[in-house]
Amino acid sequence: MKMVLEELRNTLAEPAEENLDAKENCLSTVESHRFLETIEGNRYEELFLILMHTGIRIGEALALQWRDVNFDEKYLRVYKTLNRVKLYYDKQGKRLTELYYITQITSPKKRKVSD
Repeated sequence: MKMVLEELRNTLAEPAEENLDAKENCLSTVESHRFLETIEGNRYEELFLILMHTGIRIGEALALQWRDVNFDEKYLRVYKTLNRVKLYYDKQGKRLTELYYITQITSPKKRKVSD
């Protein structure tokens, strides 16, 4: 596993330059309310709410554990992501993958997300 993660780090491309003129793709207030009504009762409702209210990525949200939640100070500690990593192909040519928790390497700091 350590070798796979090291190989993954070596193959990552440099981050692209940010386009500061790019328009953000955000939901309007009406779209947000419609979305919240639509997901009510859905088995992933809490996940959608976390994503919508914090702005964290799906892999970051899926990697959260209870120890990353500070209820007293009201923040989430975001420092890892859950990624599906391609391991190899089997004899029938089917790609085999596995899920790995990967500590974020793009930023030297760990993030705290709060309301």
